[in-house]
Amino acid sequence: MNNQTILHPAVTSVAVAVLTEHGVAKKHHPAALALIAALAIEEIEGKSGRGPKTLYEWQRLVERTAARCAVERLGKAPVRYPYDCGITDDHAELAPWDPWCDPRDGESTACQLAIVREMVERGEIPQDTRRILELLIDGKSIPAIARRLGLSIDEVRRLLRQTRARCFRRFELAAQLVRDAEAWDALVAEVMDRQKK
Repeated sequence: MNNQTILHPAVTSVAVAVLTEHGVAKKHHPAALALIAALAIEEIEGKSGRGPKTLYEWQRLVERTAARCAVERLGKAPVRYPYDCGITDDHAELAPWDPWCDPRDGESTACQLAIVREMVERGEIPQDTRRILELLIDGKSIPAIARRLGLSIDEVRRLLRQTRARCFRRFELAAQLVRDAEAWDALVAEVMDRQKK
């Protein structure tokens, strides 16, 4: 990919979404896009000409550059994103489902994170969903993610629900393995106690 990739619609749509989030009027978008392109290319040239290699990397570069441009060059306030878990507006689906997954329990949370990392490394979480999760971690709201990725809000939530269900199935399997191992250990201990008598 070369510097012309900055003109790709998937890249410019990210810049437009960031400008809109910062409150830049539509009539100023063309000039702001030109400035963002110039700043992004300057950043690439400052890094020995090693630019982004994928469309996704271009989108990330333009996202950072557009936010910086909106704040530093256009005088807009930095955007603070409210926390949005991404599942539903009323968060009804977030009821605890198993004491093994109590978020206050550091051991369970660490185990869950390890499972999710493994799923990502194995490619079990699609690229689109990974991008959505990254934006959630960055504090973006569901509507902002939908605008940025060119998806509907319902589509973003559908992808999150699918991923959540996939992760919870894996968590349940891990919990069952733990329960089976504990039951096995108890059985072995009982047999050992009987043999000692």
